[in-house]
Amino acid sequence: MFTKEEATEFITDKLKIKEPLRQFDKNRLVLLNNIIRAVMYQVPFQNITLLCLPEKDRKAPTMDEIKRDGISLVGGLCIVNNAILKNVLEAIGFDIEYVSATIIDPDSHVLCIASNVLHEGDKYLVDVGCGYPTFEAIPLDFNDESPIYEFSFMKFKLVRNQGVIERQHLRQSKNLLRLDSYSVYDQFETRWVKFYEFSVTPVEYCQFDSTMNLIYTVPDASPFLISIVLVSFKNGKCTVVRDNLHLEEGDDNKLHEVERLESNESIISCISKICPQLSELDIKNAVEIWASEYKHSTNK
Repeated sequence: MFTKEEATEFITDKLKIKEPLRQFDKNRLVLLNNIIRAVMYQVPFQNITLLCLPEKDRKAPTMDEIKRDGISLVGGLCIVNNAILKNVLEAIGFDIEYVSATIIDPDSHVLCIASNVLHEGDKYLVDVGCGYPTFEAIPLDFNDESPIYEFSFMKFKLVRNQGVIERQHLRQSKNLLRLDSYSVYDQFETRWVKFYEFSVTPVEYCQFDSTMNLIYTVPDASPFLISIVLVSFKNGKCTVVRDNLHLEEGDDNKLHEVERLESNESIISCISKICPQLSELDIKNAVEIWASEYKHSTNK
């Protein structure tokens, strides 16, 4: 997808990281984490570019489309954001592979694992495409449970369970973001909740074809054809538009409702301000499709 020169230019010009090849030789983990943070801060997790399309034009993105939406910092779902990061890192010399995760269905989330970063045989989880914050590569050298990580509004840990690794979120209040299992959306008690599970076995990109085709074409397969989803971590602080709800991370590192957007125009304006790199026409079409077809079923 990227030549070494293209990847270096993207990292330098778009992600604003100076001399990435020199940093690669000096300390790969520091560079890896710098790139992860830069991608998460600048590339939104969003379904606008999917929801805006007429039904007949919906399909999983091609590699050329993924590259286009990465270079322009438009972003997308996991298949876009994690594929961009994987190919950029690979082009400058990182050893990185796709692995498959299960959120609701098998192969429903594209993940990456970087290997041999500091030492031969080490492995790190890399995920900039789930809508939840993961601002660093997560080492997989723990025994039963990883340390608890805290980024933005989120606390999470990794737990080994019968041959797979689970990503578990600490749920302390109602899940306003609603990107995981529907059954836990409205449970309020503090507890650890599984978001996804994965194995460390590398897979080919084509393994995701069937599930991603469903996600991009069948409304019942995921939230992404029936809801508006925009998650931005500009400067490390989370801002969300979820249907007609505008959320922002406060100084207490929690998501708070800012406003309910009562008209199509207010939703379009809010999304445009958060992510001006998104096409205003795409935003308008996505909002109008959601409002005409799905608003009454998703608006709480």
